[in-house]
Amino acid sequence: MSVLTGLLWACGGLAGAEVAARVCWRTLVPRRKRLFLDYLLTGKAALASAQDVELSRPSLMRYRGHPFTAFEPDPDFVTPEGRRLHNSSSFRDAHEFTPEYVESFDLRVYLAGGSTVYDTCVDDDTDTFAVLLEEELAALTGLRVKVFNAGVGNFTTFQSAVRLAAWVDTLRPHVTVVYQGINDITPFLYTDAAPEGIRPDYAHSLRPLCTAEVRARLPRCARWSHLARLAASLAVPAEEFNIRFHTLGGGHKVHHIGGDTDFAVRHIARRIDYDIIRSHFENIIALTRFRRIPTVLMTERLAEGDDWYRPFLTRINAIVRELERHEGCSVLDFDRDFPNDPEFFADAMHFSKSGNACRARYVGRHLAETLGYLKEAAS
Repeated sequence: MSVLTGLLWACGGLAGAEVAARVCWRTLVPRRKRLFLDYLLTGKAALASAQDVELSRPSLMRYRGHPFTAFEPDPDFVTPEGRRLHNSSSFRDAHEFTPEYVESFDLRVYLAGGSTVYDTCVDDDTDTFAVLLEEELAALTGLRVKVFNAGVGNFTTFQSAVRLAAWVDTLRPHVTVVYQGINDITPFLYTDAAPEGIRPDYAHSLRPLCTAEVRARLPRCARWSHLARLAASLAVPAEEFNIRFHTLGGGHKVHHIGGDTDFAVRHIARRIDYDIIRSHFENIIALTRFRRIPTVLMTERLAEGDDWYRPFLTRINAIVRELERHEGCSVLDFDRDFPNDPEFFADAMHFSKSGNACRARYVGRHLAETLGYLKEAAS
């Protein structure tokens, strides 16, 4: 056999292996992992269907690193329809926050929180809590209203306070509404630090989003070779798809609790520092009070399902209720007063479309009634 013939056979065999690898990639590798690896290799979230959007909800594909909050929504993230969910300021909004745009509103509301404010489980912006609250307030007050959706999935009150500090003088809200609670538990779960190593800046747990280390494990030829891409799929565990894996500390055990909730409860109970959590809430109040911006704190609702979280959230909600003693701060006891209807929830903590409509009416009436003077202040 000549050298040329050998090369032809080798090329043919390699081409056949590539075809077989392509088939295996499409049929054997779960869609979730394929999306993740394609994103790591190309830097683009190649969403093609509504199912892909659902897979992207907890994924780092929606986020990018941030020097002070660890991560933020990625302005380049697009839906299967080609629509961008985030503006260039990394807020979930279809508009850019130019000075002219901000000034065009009579009443501006800054809405801070985690995924329940960002609305992870709602794909259409018009069905989000922020947009529905905006419509409710406009109908109740007759004003041109803007609700800035500053929610970011997985954000703690600490991260929300940092974000507010950066944006408060640019967006100049007339009122700040904060819906936080359950994410303040996570820095005390996702960590291997000893109780005495817990820090108020969460450096024991929180870390900047960076996918470079994962990319470094992928062969460069995986961009064009399905054979290499198939091998890469075996090198990257499925859990690395989740944003929490990349932005919170802790070993395998704390990231894979499974049914061992007793371990999780013990782990958190030994580490959680409620004074730290209180301090982060009070920092938001101090920031807004200095600028004479009323603050409305909401207790967070946990529906039936994740009962092992409940004792910790109950303590945090109690802290929120106590903060009403501060001047310029009021508390809306959402956990106590909001209807306990399963139809309003997508899961134990996130809201459905109908749930958002209900809470927009509930919060909108509260703002219009108890902060009625905002109409005069805004005008």
